[in-house]
Amino acid sequence: MDNPSRWNAPMPTPSGLIAPAARALIRRVLLACAALVFGGAAQAAPASRCRPWREERDALAQQAMAAEILLVQQTRQRLCPVLERQAQGANAAELSYGPIDYRALIDCRARAEQLLRKNRAVLHRNERGFLFYTVEGARLARRSDAVHLAGRMRGCP
Repeated sequence: MDNPSRWNAPMPTPSGLIAPAARALIRRVLLACAALVFGGAAQAAPASRCRPWREERDALAQQAMAAEILLVQQTRQRLCPVLERQAQGANAAELSYGPIDYRALIDCRARAEQLLRKNRAVLHRNERGFLFYTVEGARLARRSDAVHLAGRMRGCP
């Protein structure tokens, strides 16, 4: 180990000795330079530290959205069964249903969403404004929001 009293001794230079105040300033400048140079390694740590929170949040949000999408699909199936079958067939690359009337499909979706807003209580609204009508979707969305908040409190974006 170095002798600590040696750090406070004047530093010999070609022109003489460096005063202790100048030495402290040099030390601060060197530390600042080291922070700039090695700061990139410190910046990589938060990204890897935040990954588990992001992955858990995203998985929960995806499951919550799937529950809501299923509800909208079921509502569209009741409102527009022929169009919904055509859309399902198109998603499965079946050509036996013929061309799809996309305008009618969009209108059907709008009616389904309107019917949901009218007949179902909103159980949760996430911070991005997405509405959850199903118990399962709302439960998962709340968990996703809680994970997101916990990550943000630990400095994760």
